[in-house]
This record gives sequence, structure tokens and C-alpha cells, in this order.
Amino acid sequence: MLNDNCVEVAVGTDTVRVRDSKDTGIRPLAVTPAAWTAFVAGTAPVSSE
Repeated sequence: MLNDNCVEVAVGTDTVRVRDSKDTGIRPLAVTPAAWTAFVAGTAPVSSE
């Protein structure tokens, strides 16, 4: 399945910024690296092995 939903992620030492790659005029969402890590861990596929 193809779609056109894309985000850009900029990882810094104190902040991770996430934005819509098609609407770069909107201010990015800024979260802590710990919050980003928790988000990614919660969305990653779980192996069935």
C-alpha cells in the first residue's frame, strides 16, 4: 500500500523535532529524546518470533 504521509525528524541532543514534510511552514513538534524513544518503542512492530 502506498501513501503520501511523510514526516521529517531532526534529532538533537536536547530535543527531537518532528514535522510534516509537505507543510514545512508549520512549527515542528518538539519533544525530549526520552519521549521520542518511548513513542518509537510503542509504535514499532513486534516480532512474532
